[in-house]
Amino acid sequence: MEILLVTIGFVVGILMGLTGIGGAAYVTPILILLGVPPLVAVGSNVTFLVVAKSWGAFLHIRKKNIDYLIFKFLVLGNILSIGIAYLTLTYIATFNNEFFNKILVFFLGFLLIGIGFQYLLNILRRKKANKRCDKIQLKKLSSFLMGALISFLINFTSIGGGSILMPYLMKVMDNPRIMVGTSLLFGFITVVLASLLHIGLGNVNLQVSLLLILGSLPGIYIGTMLTTNIQRNVLLIFIAISVIIIGIIMLGQAFSLYFYPTHNNF
Repeated sequence: MEILLVTIGFVVGILMGLTGIGGAAYVTPILILLGVPPLVAVGSNVTFLVVAKSWGAFLHIRKKNIDYLIFKFLVLGNILSIGIAYLTLTYIATFNNEFFNKILVFFLGFLLIGIGFQYLLNILRRKKANKRCDKIQLKKLSSFLMGALISFLINFTSIGGGSILMPYLMKVMDNPRIMVGTSLLFGFITVVLASLLHIGLGNVNLQVSLLLILGSLPGIYIGTMLTTNIQRNVLLIFIAISVIIIGIIMLGQAFSLYFYPTHNNF
């Protein structure tokens, strides 16, 4: 089991360094399928992502792959949302929130698959899916709202820091490397706050988190180095395909929660 978790961390690390997405959307469902209780899977994953995203963000900061204007307003939205998420999470914790989580995962899965196919088809046809947002004020407002939404989602599911943010960044940015760097830096800030909340609630298995971290560090480095060697169109296609894969995995997670019992091996 230890080798398997290290391997999972390595593969996910490559995807995170290369695309800025995949950390939560891949790891959380895999941990649940391995028998980790859902809440512990979420808490252990966001704790793992604190280190993984900090390393990835550091590498992209060195390469100047950050749009600090977008990042600033994403963080402002995050600050607004974290308090609301905390109150909501602690309130729902007193009830059975399984139904809410299943519906949310289904919704995000279908949404990501739709977004991924839309962008993939437009990239392959060499057309833009939508006109890119160039108005500064509109970028500020939309980034603020997106930051608030993602912060809320991460606290409930650990998912959203990359998989929800990247399709948005594809609409407001041209450079895929800037998309990845901005996504990782914002994701780091968000998962730090989420991990503190889940540690306080006792939802973290530190052994699981540490094994994932061990595998992810070299993987993130490899993925980050590959971004400088891959052509822009190739990287954009890879991002779109990754979004589709994440959506399929999320749907699989939702179906598994409905039809298959979870065995706690941790």
